[in-house]
Amino acid sequence: MNNTGCLDRTRTRAARQARLALLTAVRELRPQLRGSRPSWNSWVERAQAKANAGGSSWRLGRAPPKVRSHAPTLVLEANVERAVDEFDKEHGRLTRGAVSMRSALEQDVTHMAKHEGMRHQLMNVRRQRLVVPEKALEKVVYAVVPEKKAHVVVMKQWGLWDSIWVPRVKWADAKDFFDTTARSRAAFELDWGRAATRGLAKFILNHDDGESDEDESDDEDEGGVSRDASWVPSWGSDEVAEVAMVMCDNIELINMLFDFYAASGATNIVSQMGLNGFTEFVDNFGLVDQSRPSTKKSAWDQMFITVDSSACKSTEAKLQEVYNQRKMVNRQEFYSAVVRASVMVYVQTKVILDVSSAVQHFIEVNLRPKADPLLFTHANEFRKVIYTEDVDVVLRSHEGALRLLFEGTYKRKQFVMEHGGLANKLASYPNWMEFLKIFELIDVDLTERDATLAFVWARMGYIDEQEHKSHIKMTHLSFEDFLEALCRISQLKALPSDDQIFEAQMEGWLAEESADAGSYMLKLAVEDPARHKKMVRTQRPAWGVGQEQPIWRAIDHLCHMLIVKCQGGLARKSGNGYKLKEAQVERFFSGQTKQDAKEDAKKR
Repeated sequence: MNNTGCLDRTRTRAARQARLALLTAVRELRPQLRGSRPSWNSWVERAQAKANAGGSSWRLGRAPPKVRSHAPTLVLEANVERAVDEFDKEHGRLTRGAVSMRSALEQDVTHMAKHEGMRHQLMNVRRQRLVVPEKALEKVVYAVVPEKKAHVVVMKQWGLWDSIWVPRVKWADAKDFFDTTARSRAAFELDWGRAATRGLAKFILNHDDGESDEDESDDEDEGGVSRDASWVPSWGSDEVAEVAMVMCDNIELINMLFDFYAASGATNIVSQMGLNGFTEFVDNFGLVDQSRPSTKKSAWDQMFITVDSSACKSTEAKLQEVYNQRKMVNRQEFYSAVVRASVMVYVQTKVILDVSSAVQHFIEVNLRPKADPLLFTHANEFRKVIYTEDVDVVLRSHEGALRLLFEGTYKRKQFVMEHGGLANKLASYPNWMEFLKIFELIDVDLTERDATLAFVWARMGYIDEQEHKSHIKMTHLSFEDFLEALCRISQLKALPSDDQIFEAQMEGWLAEESADAGSYMLKLAVEDPARHKKMVRTQRPAWGVGQEQPIWRAIDHLCHMLIVKCQGGLARKSGNGYKLKEAQVERFFSGQTKQDAKEDAKKR
């Protein structure tokens, strides 16, 4: 009806007139604001003065404008009149709240909570709408229904079994959301058996003093620390079993060292450690001592070759190795290297004669104190941070887009039929690195080493690295592993805060419909490259420290960056939200989206 159209126009004019005058003043003052960054008080005073000079019908301090005052002669229906009165009443309340918050902010311009309150008040004013309830066109007939007993709706408390992470339980060898001690011990016993049959047991017996530590204490190690006696190796001599117990007690640290330095190589194999990674391990922990023959640089190189070339002495099927690369050491070979290193440093130099004691001393003196706790933290600790309701809500909200991105990532490799094509729907390490490079995430704030570690530590633990299905799990990411890797990336990338995004809106160079981290970073790189470069360099969190903002906000920002780029970047159409279509993902991965963006930039 005609009255509704008039009301819509008058309501729009009334609701926007106040802030238009203020924003006009801000735009005129922008050149001066960029140079001097005035305080909040001076900014408001100058903007208000401009608004006053421009003849605005509303200024701070006056009563808020009303729709009724702009349309006094309209003949309104009863329901429309009530809606107008409700709108004017609510508009007045919201406007007075914003003015009150502004007055409070003038008293302390550094108060972040008041700044946030001011922002929310302004957003509430902007979002207010005039709503006119309408009657149904047809007569509604209500059926008489027998009265039922009222029931209380109990809100179910969120739990991990309601989360996006549930498929992990079926996928992981531990059959749990976390890596478990049982899984770790099962893997160690299998790896230790392989190492022992490849010469490690004989090496231990040849260098041991022949005395057992069992006479000293059954349940304590040499430092008097209580040892978990619930697990004992199922085979082997006393000294070999004692060394195995020491290694098992420290298996978490040893596995983290192996994963970290296996990721240091220049190859696409991150499940085994090359000579470069092993040399870096020896150098970082200061194990080279040129004054002693047993610990010279050449001795460590020779030890790597010896471990790598050792052959299995057993015919037992489960101890055979199918995926052991030459000139690289796998997990069981690294266990052997740790024991041999302990003998080289302490037994061959006559400092400690017992091998198990030497291994314990080597771990506690040479390894653990020098392992940076920010780097060498068990993967379960990070999972405790992301296994929360807030993170789950964010990931669920972007689940459709993330699944399309994951699908686009794993489709970039050649399909195989092994195990029914299991690996065809998983992302390999080369897929992961290519994904990050396509989205231009590798930069000074995210190195290739960081990206590799995110891949390595996002995997769930496996038991048998030589079993075909476990090997696939070891070298690929499932969808849930992919999500964890993205969560880890979100704690390394330089991401804008909500305050920075809001400030960009107030300054006028970021539109309200593009108020997200993806648009912010792309726009900043175009509008102010120097500022963008400085932000990437200085706002990057250190590994293990994380973002200043909550992790769920950082994850949300990273998802927006990925989605906005797929939608065309700065050329994306407003109003599309953050949903992705399969065609958009295919165009982006094929490079067509970037080509379109370049052509659009040339036109502008």
